[in-house]
This record gives sequence, C-alpha cells and structure tokens, in this order.
Amino acid sequence: MKFSTAVVAAYAPYLAIANVRIPWYFPENPSNANGLEDVTFPMSLSRAKREVGYYFAQQLSFHGISGSAYIGLQPRPDVKGHSIIHAAFSSFQNGTTTSHLNCYNGADSGPAGVSCAISITGNYSHTYDLTAKNIGNTTWQGYLTNTITGESHDIGAWTLPSDAGNIRTSHDGFVEYYNWNSIHGSKTDCPNQPRTDVTFYNPSSTTGGALDGQLRQPEEFGDCNGMENLQSASVGRGYQIAYGRIQSCHKTSATNETMLNIMANAFQARVKENVDKIRQVPGLQHVLQEDAALKAQLETKLQAVEDDLLKGSNVEADFRERAVQHLADIQKAPELQSALNGNSKLEGQVAETVRNVEEDLCKITLSDMLAAPAVPRR
Repeated sequence: MKFSTAVVAAYAPYLAIANVRIPWYFPENPSNANGLEDVTFPMSLSRAKREVGYYFAQQLSFHGISGSAYIGLQPRPDVKGHSIIHAAFSSFQNGTTTSHLNCYNGADSGPAGVSCAISITGNYSHTYDLTAKNIGNTTWQGYLTNTITGESHDIGAWTLPSDAGNIRTSHDGFVEYYNWNSIHGSKTDCPNQPRTDVTFYNPSSTTGGALDGQLRQPEEFGDCNGMENLQSASVGRGYQIAYGRIQSCHKTSATNETMLNIMANAFQARVKENVDKIRQVPGLQHVLQEDAALKAQLETKLQAVEDDLLKGSNVEADFRERAVQHLADIQKAPELQSALNGNSKLEGQVAETVRNVEEDLCKITLSDMLAAPAVPRR
C-alpha cells in the first residue's frame, strides 16, 4: 500500500537520515540467555522545540531474525493551547503482522514491516518512558508512560515471524531530522539544520539477570557528520543532546515596537526576576536548605549568570545566545545535578522553569537593553 508523504513523515521517518547515534547496551546478559522480554527507554523533550521535523528514537533487534524495530518520540506544535507529543513503534521485519487500530502495514515507505503511532496531549516538562514488551509468543506491544503522573498509553502492537526471539541486549538510538527525507543524499543544507535538544536516559528491563542498562557517548552520524554542531553532556543517568544550527532562541512574537516605552530599570528587573525563578523552584529550595555548601556553590553560578546578562548587549543575537548558553550550562552544572540526585519530578520542574526563563529572555529586544542604565560590575 502506498502512503502519502505526509503520512510517511508523521509515522515512520527514514532511518538513513539519522544525524546522531546513541549506543545503548546491558552490561550483563539476562539469566535466561534468550534476550530481553521487555525494555524501557526514558526520554525528556523538556527543551525541544514544539515543531515538526525531529525524531528521537531507540532501535531494537531480535534474536532469530534480521529485521530491526524502533520506538521513539516526535515533537509537535501546540494545538489550541495544548502540548502534543507523538510516539511511534515500528517493525521493519518482513512478515510482521498486526490487527491493532493504531498500526498499518509498511514502515519507512517500504512494504515490509508494520508502523504504529499515537499523538497525545502531554507535558513537555515531564519525562516519558517508552517500553517495548513481549505480550505472548512473538507479539510485542509499545507503551508510552508519563513518569510523573503514571498515565500510560498503548502505542500499538505487532507480531513478528515465528522464528523471532527476544530483544538483543544492545543497539543504537538516534536523532533524525526527517523533514529532509525527500532530499536524501544532499549535504547542501546541513549547516542550516534547525536546533533541537533532547535527553536520552539509560534503558532498563524487568527481565531476570538484566542489570541496569547504559548509554555510550552520543556521536554524529550520517550525511551531515562533522558539518553540524553536536553538543552532549552526561546528566547522571543519561545524556542531554543539543544538535543543529545555533539558534539564539525559541520563536517569539515579541517586537521592538511593544517594548520601546519600557522603563529604564525594566531590563534589569526582568533579568533578575528570571534568574530568581530558577533559585525559587520549590523542590530545589527544599533540597538546598539541607546542604549549605551546595547551595552556596549553585548560588555563585547563578549570580555569575545574572551579572553577565545584566551587561546587556548592542546586538540582540549576542545577548540571546549568551542567555541560552548560560541556561544550558546551569542545567548541566554538577552542583545542580547533585541537588537533583536522580529525582525525575524535580528534574522536570527545573527543566520547565529553565525553558520558561529562556523563552522570556529571548523576547528581550535591543530597545530594552539600550533603555537600561549601565550596571556596575560586582
């Protein structure tokens, strides 16, 4: 069956356009020696732009067959004020069958395999678990679960050929800009690839004997290898990945005209207010109250960010790039990671606060900065 370009892009991006490779593995084999009966991949889109184009996924392979599969997330634009998250679960193995309502025959515009997908009203500040689980014989089901609320969604299910075994204990995840599928092979636009940001966390499994899974360092991959700006940082249980053309900020409708009459101290107050939002995340404050040394270290970093931003700039892009970089550095700071200590709920709160701060700082115009009085260096 032939699918339109829109349907193919929505459900099953073309793997050959992958831009970043993230290897995953389980250091110990399951006790049954037959592979994983399930695997869960946590993922956070808290800093991803809510636009169509990128796919963040983890690949799977199975004992006994050559075809692979993947499970992953795609950002989507908001709809009527609601955040939308798209999840896909696909098999590329010839002979895969399905009767699930969320699935159709074919994968990545090819006749083999099965693709399943859902779009949900979600929360970008929350971390989501993507789970592939055996539900009997050679049938596998995909699930999307909000780790904060516990709400779970059935992505779809498909059945592999009878000679298929369980999931192998290693493979690769990827970041892919699938909007360019139609021009595969052209490197002309690599430097203009949009900026995105995602966090992949270590996989896990309930299969007996399978110890905690691990991720290896992300690396550039594919046609744009070496032509883009890949940045990655360990965040304790995974990697935060920033990829694509340097962009100063999220899109904003703010205009110079709306800010021309700003009071002389408004820029200064706005910067301070935004940095204070990070200081005042309730759960973070509670943790820091119990560790004065850690609190002082984090405060020193936040104060340095505030001091630098208060200098303003005579170039909007310069100020915005500094703001974005400062906020990214704060999120990766060892002091903050120590305070979070693997608390996914608190991580989500901090990530959402940082995103809101970034969006507001990105609305600051040259007029705002020129109207502000000079701020003495501390």
